[in-house]
Amino acid sequence: MHRLLTQLATLHTLVSAQPVTPTNPFCGYYSERNTVSLNLTCVNGVIDGVTSAFFGTPSGCPSPSANPSCDVANYLAYAQSTCVGQQSCQLTSQDGDPCPGVVKAIAAVAHCSEGPGGWSPPSPPQPPPNPTCAKNGVPCPPPTWAPTWNLTKSTVIQPSSDYYFTPKHPWGMISLDWSVANKIWYLGNTSNTTCEATSNTGCSMLKAAGLADRCFIYHNMELALEWLESQRKVMYDQQYQDYFLRYTDGQGNKIGKIYNEVSSHSRNMGKTR
Repeated sequence: MHRLLTQLATLHTLVSAQPVTPTNPFCGYYSERNTVSLNLTCVNGVIDGVTSAFFGTPSGCPSPSANPSCDVANYLAYAQSTCVGQQSCQLTSQDGDPCPGVVKAIAAVAHCSEGPGGWSPPSPPQPPPNPTCAKNGVPCPPPTWAPTWNLTKSTVIQPSSDYYFTPKHPWGMISLDWSVANKIWYLGNTSNTTCEATSNTGCSMLKAAGLADRCFIYHNMELALEWLESQRKVMYDQQYQDYFLRYTDGQGNKIGKIYNEVSSHSRNMGKTR
């Protein structure tokens, strides 16, 4: 009795459909508007026989039969080759759609070598994994700001004028566009840019003036490779030299200069090459 109760508990775990009485042989039936699949499972042993199997619009258990107007030929042979010898198997729709526009079903009768057995519908789709904020899979932390019904705090602006650091009205977030303040940051060459420091100072000024809750630096990843000081420090660190594409002397020898269009872009603001 204890062994039978254990088998029934195991089958209940494996079979996620409505509770069924484990039998041997057993019959499974499932219909679905989309792609159809049906899982057959033995509590012990393996499936040692599939005596009938249909895909289309078959009649149901315990003795399914095909509907000649909507039935895939040779489905039994497919079910036998898929399931016999396996403790668990999944039958799916095969050979296209025998009758378009009609809800399809799979029906099958199988036998377990040590019985009993049962069936279950396909597992429900799993939700996508939570987004991560680090390579080691640490979950993203929750926002640190409190919810509010103030719509001003839900707005974003990216100034493109002399009012770069002093917008006229409060905003929830301000995007500090690296190209707008080029005349402030660009001091002759990319190694002298103060984009990061200037933007951090500007953000502090905006917050202190009550004109922004949050701000960030909009950074073009192709035309502004070297504008952020912290990024530039990594780019020219020798231990990371192979992380970035470098120019060569035409003979395959790297000359140290990293591919970057920022110099030409600074002379032609608003244009790209």
